[in-house]
Amino acid sequence: MTDIEKEVSEAMAADPNYPLGETDAMKWAVAWRLTRDRNGIDANASNVPGSEIDGWMVGWFANAMASADPKMLMTR
Repeated sequence: MTDIEKEVSEAMAADPNYPLGETDAMKWAVAWRLTRDRNGIDANASNVPGSEIDGWMVGWFANAMASADPKMLMTR
């Protein structure tokens, strides 16, 4: 595990809302990959008909960004 992966993994363990508030796009990408791996989402599945990996990624980022909006937090 690289230093950035370790840092992101520790941040995710400490804060269930991480990477909210994080300004480093690389850390967002690492957080997505760690989440994807934890949920057993096949990274190569986007080439398979009927695969949902793109939907998982878009949904994850959209939910994370919407959750950063205080108005959204109140209406979850």
